Amino acid sequence: MNMSKHKIWQWLATAREWLLTPVKRAPFFFVFIVLLFGFGHVMQFVHNLSIGNYVSLWKAIKSMAMVVLVVYLLTCVASCSRYAKVTCYVLALALKFVSLFVRNNFMVDINPVILQTVLETDGAEAGDFVKTYIASPGTLKAYAYIAICIVLIIAGEHWMPRLKRWFNRKWQRVAMALTLAVALPYGGVQAVKQALLFVPNDSFDPIFIYHQYGPTDAVSSIVYSVLVVRSVEDEAHRQYDVTEMAAKQPSNCEETDTLHLMVVIGETYIKPHAGVYGYELPTTPNLSAELEADNLFLFHDMVASHCNTSESLKRLLSTNSEAQGQRWYDYPFFTTIFKKAGFFVTYWDNQWDPKKTNVYDFSLGAIVHNKRMVKHNFDMENSQRYEYDKGLLDSYLKEAHPQVMKHRLSLSLFHIMGQHMYANHRFPDVPQFKRFTPASYNFRTEPWLTQEKRQYIANYDNATYYNDYVMGQLLDTLRNTCAVVVYFSDHGEEIYDWQDFAGRDERVDKPVPSMKLQYCVPFMVWCSPAFKQRYPECVERLRASSQHKALLDDLPHMLMDLARVKSGYYVAEHDLISPSYKPSKRIVQDAADYDEIISKSQQTQG
Repeated sequence: MNMSKHKIWQWLATAREWLLTPVKRAPFFFVFIVLLFGFGHVMQFVHNLSIGNYVSLWKAIKSMAMVVLVVYLLTCVASCSRYAKVTCYVLALALKFVSLFVRNNFMVDINPVILQTVLETDGAEAGDFVKTYIASPGTLKAYAYIAICIVLIIAGEHWMPRLKRWFNRKWQRVAMALTLAVALPYGGVQAVKQALLFVPNDSFDPIFIYHQYGPTDAVSSIVYSVLVVRSVEDEAHRQYDVTEMAAKQPSNCEETDTLHLMVVIGETYIKPHAGVYGYELPTTPNLSAELEADNLFLFHDMVASHCNTSESLKRLLSTNSEAQGQRWYDYPFFTTIFKKAGFFVTYWDNQWDPKKTNVYDFSLGAIVHNKRMVKHNFDMENSQRYEYDKGLLDSYLKEAHPQVMKHRLSLSLFHIMGQHMYANHRFPDVPQFKRFTPASYNFRTEPWLTQEKRQYIANYDNATYYNDYVMGQLLDTLRNTCAVVVYFSDHGEEIYDWQDFAGRDERVDKPVPSMKLQYCVPFMVWCSPAFKQRYPECVERLRASSQHKALLDDLPHMLMDLARVKSGYYVAEHDLISPSYKPSKRIVQDAADYDEIISKSQQTQG
């Protein structure tokens, strides 16, 4: 028995020394590169542990495990020869320089937008880019950081014999071996998960969800960016082909008079923060006035399929049915059908700028605004983004609206910034729109509501108030025409409403309050007096449908009904205001039945 124990301990000691071999040969390289790429993740772990943010805490653990794995593999190579070590140092410092350059100059990490921009940059553009940024303040900081690293590497390699003696102590070797024994397999699991994402998949969601909860180290960020760019390109080309086929199919409109249809796509709108839906504070005076005048029809159980902009909008623009397993890129956008039916179609989008793409609109904007798509979808688009949504509206009224009024039939899409992240940047810093302050929430007594968090909520409600102002201005431009405006949000959010949390996440096992706040969105239809007079039967159907359970993805069919468009892509069972409407499963994140989650939770509580 003692002999067996001795053999086991001997085997473990041999395994320990074998595992430590590359680290013992290049100890400074291993320690320095781990600190170079892992220190930030250690600090992230400590911070999130202190505030109890366990989602981000596990991201930090996964990130650190990936750092240890990648650096260990590099150390195996670096320990082979001096030339190999120098090469590995150069690769590591080059990656760090790129990360610092992107962060210092553009205030973002390596992401799909950055990669796509690099891939699409030609020689002349690359030259201009280099001239602009080669000596920018952010780049100079990156130079200085790398220079300091080089000095430390030279000094460290010079003193490496002393560091090697550290491994002569048994307890240090045991501690290092145990760390590697845990980190390397866990990092290996993350690496395998990333590798499996390269297998062709019908949905972009596994990539996005893995990034939401997976490691965020430099290598993983590059892998994620490559995967996203590849996925977007694959989906885009399928959508382009479908669009060109749909443009050849017959579509027509039975409307013989003038009709203007507008679709306003809001952003990050929390329904319980809308005064028109019963919020304690008057955040929507204009919409509330329209409701009072019986011009506005509220829908109370509309759910978004995703809680991120790109994935939500791609699905609600498409005429597919997710509940029936139909993918959005295999069916045309409703704008293609309307344009084919004779509508003058405009798209004014405050989340897209051809000169400055942003990451949260990347996989949508890169597709929607592609030249092959625009040809069959839009007659006019805006050419820039605006600081505030009123700027977008002014641009629309100056450039597009006069052209819209010249056409008998029109469809206008108006995609605003709404209450998107950093709500304090979504309204002008003037007294008129700073309606709410931390003192406005004295009626709330939750223990987590500090003064800073009350200000955060006030910023959001002020953005909602400003958003209502923009909507009021927009409705006034259509009031004397025969018009319908459909207004909704792409998804919701949380801002300390029921727990000490602000934001969104992609999990589908969230508590019911979070599910409702993040997925159940405001959805309303405004009808001008002329439309109400011409189509009283349609108005009654709007009124009768207000309590129906629905998914934003069915929007195209309702729009075709409102505009009297006839197309082979129209399905009455998916038309919210049709007598033939049949509620289908409301699948969120391509993975979970929203109503089933709500029902199970209520049964458990009961």
